[in-house]
Amino acid sequence: MNIWQSYLNLYRFEVKQVAMTIALTISQSLLIVPITQLVRYGFDRCLPRGDIGGLLSIGCGILLLNIAANSLNLAARYLSLTVTKRVIKDLRIKLVNKLYDLPSSYYHYLDRGQLHTIIVQDTERVDIMSNGFLCRFIPAMATSIGLSLILLWINWKLFLVLTTAVPPIWLLRKLVERRFRAKLRLSRVAMESYSSGILFMLQMLDLTRIQTAESVELIQQNNRIEYLRNSSQSLAWWDTAYNVAQTTTVITTQVLLLTAGGIAVIQKMMTIGELLSFYVGAGLLASYLNILIAYYTSAIAGITALESLFIFLNTPENCPYSGKIKHDWYGDISCQDIYFDYENRVVLNKINLQIKANQTIAIVGENGSGKSTLINLILGSYRPQLGEIYLDGIPLSKAYHQKGGRAGSTSRNINLPRHNLGESDLWTRICRYRSSNDLLSNSNRR
Repeated sequence: MNIWQSYLNLYRFEVKQVAMTIALTISQSLLIVPITQLVRYGFDRCLPRGDIGGLLSIGCGILLLNIAANSLNLAARYLSLTVTKRVIKDLRIKLVNKLYDLPSSYYHYLDRGQLHTIIVQDTERVDIMSNGFLCRFIPAMATSIGLSLILLWINWKLFLVLTTAVPPIWLLRKLVERRFRAKLRLSRVAMESYSSGILFMLQMLDLTRIQTAESVELIQQNNRIEYLRNSSQSLAWWDTAYNVAQTTTVITTQVLLLTAGGIAVIQKMMTIGELLSFYVGAGLLASYLNILIAYYTSAIAGITALESLFIFLNTPENCPYSGKIKHDWYGDISCQDIYFDYENRVVLNKINLQIKANQTIAIVGENGSGKSTLINLILGSYRPQLGEIYLDGIPLSKAYHQKGGRAGSTSRNINLPRHNLGESDLWTRICRYRSSNDLLSNSNRR
């Protein structure tokens, strides 16, 4: 399944709402189209006859059409927000679940700050793109098509003048797209680096102070901030330059249109009403084309973000174990000849360990000696390259593993492995645990 199929699959339960939203946006567009004909009628019929009532009626008609179109726009906006926010919520839930589905080994060499940025900021970019597609792109495209047909009907020669803007706009888009994508990638990398740095800084704040390394850390953070400033400034400039160039092309076309239309009126080839209605229609068309142009850059950002998100979602889980034996665990743990290394760096070698249920032990050693690795091996987060771990005499490789950690309530997990604890004993354990944590916290503050 490709990225777009996966993305559209998120909308499988929102088909009716999406259809209603599209219907409302198209209806809104259809209400804008008659304005050109009202302008033409007013200047060709009412104005020469001095029909003030007719002009007032036309003005009221144009006003009512705009009010109706804006009302439909609000309704469509409400529906689209309901749909897209629900879809983005489901996407974020999928991403959060994926974090627990992946084994611990996946995160060992991963930049978690970068992953944090992808999950938080890229979902927001996809949200903006999705909202813009339903509420901006579709109505702007539908209205542009409708106005183009009306303008073609009013005067096909002037319409040909109008189409002279298409080749420069298309060429400009081609020239800017590759550069804009490159700037967008640099900006994303800079933001990921900045977010990762801030996350690390917050996590290691106390250790940095203990080591009196504030100055070194601040230099690194300042470098990241400067890199982010340069990349975001360059991206914003290219975005603005693209929009300015497109707008200039459209305005130039409007000037040519007005000049050619004026010549046609002088030569009696069209009426003033036809010219003004065509010019009003062309102005409306230009405004909707500007909406499409403005949406283009956010669409590129959203598509790039979508690619990153689904690359993460499609990451193979590669869980260390896939056993089928289900068992009510009592707590006996046995490690036999355990060997484990990280990319040829031996961490544990020929480790043998026996732990009985209800037995309390302490695992001590220097930093990097493998204490955390041993715990992760026992929990099933990693799998030893050699040796075997047994739980209650059952090999861990054959045991069923509950995805996402232990199942059950908090009280059941605290109760493990003492299944026969009463409620009073359970609360005693919780209070002792809480007291010990408070004692440690107070000693750290001293």
